Amino acid sequence: MFTRIWSWFCSLKVAIVLASLATAIAIAGSLLMQFNPQVFAGLDNYSFLDWQRSFGHKAPLLSSWFYLTGVMVLLLAANTLCCFIDWLLRFRSRWRKTGEYLIHLGFVLVVIAYFWGSFAGDRAHLSLRTGEVQPLPTQPGYFLRLDSIAPVIGTSGRPIDLLHNISVLHGDSIISSTTLHANTPLFINDATIVASGSDQQIIGFNVILPDLGYAADLTPGAIIRLNETTDLRVNAIHSDANNAYVNLTLFIAGETVWQGWYSSQQPVAAPLRQAGFNPIIRRPLLLATSELTINHDPGLRIASIGSILLTLGVVVALFSFYAKRRRGDRPEIR
Repeated sequence: MFTRIWSWFCSLKVAIVLASLATAIAIAGSLLMQFNPQVFAGLDNYSFLDWQRSFGHKAPLLSSWFYLTGVMVLLLAANTLCCFIDWLLRFRSRWRKTGEYLIHLGFVLVVIAYFWGSFAGDRAHLSLRTGEVQPLPTQPGYFLRLDSIAPVIGTSGRPIDLLHNISVLHGDSIISSTTLHANTPLFINDATIVASGSDQQIIGFNVILPDLGYAADLTPGAIIRLNETTDLRVNAIHSDANNAYVNLTLFIAGETVWQGWYSSQQPVAAPLRQAGFNPIIRRPLLLATSELTINHDPGLRIASIGSILLTLGVVVALFSFYAKRRRGDRPEIR
């Protein structure tokens, strides 16, 4: 009885059925994703568990295909593991199939690593300005600094890549400097850093001051001399789609006489106007930012081992293929 059950668990027919079901469900689910962006659009920005808590539980029917596919893949991994164990028990007579069963073991480890990372891992996002230093999430004592961003222009004149030049600091010391390409991750311990894109942030405004006859840049920390005794300090900048806001402090002879917000859609406050500050905004001042995704994946090492075994198994299977063909060695379909 046990032998029959074990043979069924190791059956190649069962593996084919499970793989076919997993593929069919995943294809149907991918179609659901295209027509339901309100549920699935942010999937890449979260671990699976975080996505389920934020979005998936709100649409249980739409997200159920994830669980069905997961169950099929887990059953397929269990079937593959049974085949590997069965091979180990008969290693003396079946050692020539080492390549295939290394692939089996590698697949099982990759599946375990994927589920471990999906439920125990997390993702964070960093937006780095040029020259800015920020701590690396999940890695105490490590920091990232963006040194520069440079597009790579192809022969057609269009950008084909975006280079993010990053320095990694541990405490106050730079331990490495690297360039992140598209789909080229940086590994720091169990954190995987991927350049997900770039953006531009408004850091200030270039304005004309017609009453004073010159232009000035309004950026946080800037001090604008309005006359011999009057200075204007820029404290903070904020903007939205329709308005620009600048927090200002007006000094006369070193004394604060006014502090508040200037809005491009509102009249200029009387103290500012009297001091000659009647700005006309020419353009925003933009600074490129690097958008980074930080993945903390506890299954990373297991996935790496699985990948090595998969590659090694393919190489061994490739060299042993013709030898087995000459022997007439074919898999038994049960």
